[in-house]
Amino acid sequence: MLFIKARQNEEEGRSSKKQFLLTRENLENYKVLTARIKEEGQKTNGYAPYLIMQANHRGRYSNPGNKPAPMIAYRHPELEKYRPADDSCIVSDDYLKRLEEKFGEAAKLAKEAGFDAIDIKSCHGYLLAELSSAYTRPGIYGGYAYPYGFGVSEHSDLKFDPSEPIRLVRELHETYGLDLINLTMGNPYATTHVTRPFDHGKYSPEEHPLEGLDRMINGIGAVKSTVAQMTVLGSAPSYLRQYAYPDFPKEIRKQGRIDPNQVCFTCGKCGDLIRAHKPTGCVIRDRNTYLPFYEEFLTEKRICR
Repeated sequence: MLFIKARQNEEEGRSSKKQFLLTRENLENYKVLTARIKEEGQKTNGYAPYLIMQANHRGRYSNPGNKPAPMIAYRHPELEKYRPADDSCIVSDDYLKRLEEKFGEAAKLAKEAGFDAIDIKSCHGYLLAELSSAYTRPGIYGGYAYPYGFGVSEHSDLKFDPSEPIRLVRELHETYGLDLINLTMGNPYATTHVTRPFDHGKYSPEEHPLEGLDRMINGIGAVKSTVAQMTVLGSAPSYLRQYAYPDFPKEIRKQGRIDPNQVCFTCGKCGDLIRAHKPTGCVIRDRNTYLPFYEEFLTEKRICR
């Protein structure tokens, strides 16, 4: 199973000019990409990977043209400390209705392009995820749960409460026939240590990085136990290898274990590169490739100050 991450089908919802955009005009390029991936998988492993295209709208974190252009479901005083927004950024019900159709069109294009499934990304503070906690929003897309979280205690937005996720996952499976879901937690822009292993960077969390992994693994396990017939994936543990160690599946197959000298440092530098719209990889493990880009980022940051 291979996720092709965060493809976009709407210009205004892109994270940057570098984020992939799937359209009718570039569909043939994607057909070539998926065919090559499946051919290589068949040649190397004896089978073609199950390809999943992740579709997203960055919402509050949209940067078309590499400039902030937030599109939000509602005003959020905490998140707006990190990225300003005002009432003019709130998208209309009509826009959200059209967006439903756009995601349907993206699913059709993904199928034509050779993908086996589409992952509708509703997490990490992006537009669709905001609708899960749009308590202060009027109309058909708001008024549920409580501000400003989903899957958290009403009394603490950092305490996991599985009741809402369990209800949603059950409904998706029992009512709509969904049989595969990928679960995660947190907002990497505001609560990085909840989303992935993180121990220093723009802030210093009060917990050890492995405490976040424990919360993620056991939280997802709590949801999985109520829908045993579904395939439930968990994102957080995979961050231990994401940019630092992309070859870890091969190592497990060949050696029976991963190399501890190749896993993630939890330093957050890859996240800095993403948000700076630069080529992204592990600055520590692959420094010859990515350290120059990180040095560019630091220089630009100093100039902006």
